[in-house]
Amino acid sequence: MNFAKDNRFIEALDVAQTSLPEEIAAEIRDIAAMPASEAAGLADFARRYARHDATKHEALVFLRDRSRRLLSALFAKRWRLGDGWLSAEQCKRALFLELDPLSIQMSMEFGRIFIPPKSVKD
Repeated sequence: MNFAKDNRFIEALDVAQTSLPEEIAAEIRDIAAMPASEAAGLADFARRYARHDATKHEALVFLRDRSRRLLSALFAKRWRLGDGWLSAEQCKRALFLELDPLSIQMSMEFGRIFIPPKSVKD
Protein backbone atom coordinates (compact mmCIF):
# COMPACT_ATOMS: atom_id res chain seq x y z
CA MET A 1 0.00 0.00 0.00
CA ASN A 2 1.41 3.41 -0.94
CA PHE A 3 0.43 6.09 1.55
CA ALA A 4 2.93 8.64 0.23
CA LYS A 5 0.37 10.31 -2.07
CA ASP A 6 -2.25 10.73 0.66
CA ASN A 7 -2.39 14.30 1.98
CA ARG A 8 -2.85 13.04 5.55
CA PHE A 9 0.40 11.09 5.23
CA ILE A 10 2.26 14.08 3.76
CA GLU A 11 1.00 16.35 6.56
CA ALA A 12 1.88 13.74 9.21
CA LEU A 13 5.38 13.41 7.74
CA ASP A 14 5.84 17.17 8.06
CA VAL A 15 4.59 17.08 11.67
CA ALA A 16 6.89 14.12 12.43
CA GLN A 17 9.86 16.20 11.26
CA THR A 18 8.92 19.47 12.93
CA SER A 19 7.88 17.99 16.28
CA LEU A 20 10.65 15.41 16.67
CA PRO A 21 11.63 15.15 20.37
CA GLU A 22 15.37 15.36 20.99
CA GLU A 23 15.51 11.96 22.72
CA ILE A 24 14.06 10.29 19.62
CA ALA A 25 16.28 12.35 17.29
CA ALA A 26 19.32 11.14 19.25
CA GLU A 27 18.18 7.53 18.95
CA ILE A 28 17.66 7.93 15.19
CA ARG A 29 21.15 9.46 14.82
CA ASP A 30 22.60 6.48 16.73
CA ILE A 31 20.75 4.06 14.45
CA ALA A 32 21.99 5.91 11.35
CA ALA A 33 25.61 5.99 12.55
CA MET A 34 25.74 2.29 13.38
CA PRO A 35 26.51 0.82 9.93
CA ALA A 36 29.60 2.92 9.29
CA SER A 37 30.97 2.52 12.81
CA GLU A 38 30.38 -1.21 13.19
CA ALA A 39 30.96 -2.74 9.74
CA ALA A 40 34.65 -3.56 10.16
CA GLY A 41 34.07 -5.04 13.60
CA LEU A 42 31.18 -7.20 12.37
CA ALA A 43 33.24 -8.52 9.43
CA ASP A 44 36.13 -9.30 11.78
CA PHE A 45 33.76 -11.01 14.25
CA ALA A 46 32.30 -13.18 11.45
CA ARG A 47 35.77 -14.22 10.30
CA ARG A 48 36.92 -15.12 13.81
CA TYR A 49 33.85 -16.81 15.26
CA ALA A 50 31.59 -17.88 12.41
CA ARG A 51 34.42 -19.13 10.20
CA HIS A 52 32.95 -17.10 7.36
CA ASP A 53 34.90 -14.82 5.08
CA ALA A 54 32.60 -11.86 5.51
CA THR A 55 33.55 -8.73 3.65
CA LYS A 56 33.06 -5.20 4.92
CA HIS A 57 30.47 -4.73 2.15
CA GLU A 58 28.46 -7.75 3.39
CA ALA A 59 28.66 -6.38 6.93
CA LEU A 60 27.41 -2.98 5.70
CA VAL A 61 24.47 -4.58 3.90
CA PHE A 62 23.55 -6.49 7.07
CA LEU A 63 23.91 -3.41 9.28
CA ARG A 64 21.92 -1.17 6.91
CA ASP A 65 19.10 -3.71 6.94
CA ARG A 66 19.33 -3.85 10.73
CA SER A 67 19.20 -0.04 10.88
CA ARG A 68 16.07 0.03 8.70
CA ARG A 69 14.44 -2.52 11.00
CA LEU A 70 15.40 -0.55 14.13
CA LEU A 71 14.02 2.65 12.62
CA SER A 72 10.78 0.88 11.69
CA ALA A 73 10.52 -0.54 15.21
CA LEU A 74 11.06 2.92 16.69
CA PHE A 75 8.22 4.32 14.58
CA ALA A 76 5.96 1.37 15.41
CA LYS A 77 6.54 2.03 19.10
CA ARG A 78 6.69 5.83 19.32
CA TRP A 79 4.72 7.35 16.40
CA ARG A 80 1.01 7.40 15.54
CA LEU A 81 -0.62 9.08 12.55
CA GLY A 82 -3.21 10.94 14.61
CA ASP A 83 -1.07 11.62 17.67
CA GLY A 84 2.43 12.21 16.30
CA TRP A 85 5.30 11.24 18.60
CA LEU A 86 4.28 9.46 21.77
CA SER A 87 5.99 10.36 25.01
CA ALA A 88 7.86 7.64 26.90
CA GLU A 89 4.87 7.38 29.27
CA GLN A 90 2.31 7.20 26.43
CA CYS A 91 4.47 4.58 24.74
CA LYS A 92 4.14 2.30 27.79
CA ARG A 93 0.35 2.29 27.40
CA ALA A 94 0.22 2.04 23.59
CA LEU A 95 -0.05 -1.06 21.48
CA PHE A 96 3.17 -2.00 19.70
CA LEU A 97 2.20 -2.17 16.01
CA GLU A 98 5.32 -3.92 14.75
CA LEU A 99 4.16 -4.79 11.25
CA ASP A 100 1.96 -1.76 10.67
CA PRO A 101 2.42 -0.83 6.97
CA LEU A 102 1.72 2.84 7.66
CA SER A 103 4.42 3.23 10.34
CA ILE A 104 6.90 1.23 8.23
CA GLN A 105 6.35 3.51 5.24
CA MET A 106 6.48 6.60 7.45
CA SER A 107 9.79 5.46 8.95
CA MET A 108 11.27 4.94 5.48
CA GLU A 109 10.06 8.32 4.17
CA PHE A 110 11.15 10.06 7.37
CA GLY A 111 14.56 8.34 7.22
CA ARG A 112 15.13 9.52 3.65
CA ILE A 113 14.59 13.11 4.77
CA PHE A 114 16.08 13.12 8.27
CA ILE A 115 19.10 10.90 7.65
CA PRO A 116 21.20 12.23 4.76
CA PRO A 117 22.72 9.55 2.53
CA LYS A 118 26.41 8.94 3.11
CA SER A 119 29.08 7.62 0.86
CA VAL A 120 30.80 4.74 2.60
CA LYS A 121 33.87 3.12 1.08
CA ASP A 122 33.99 -0.67 1.29
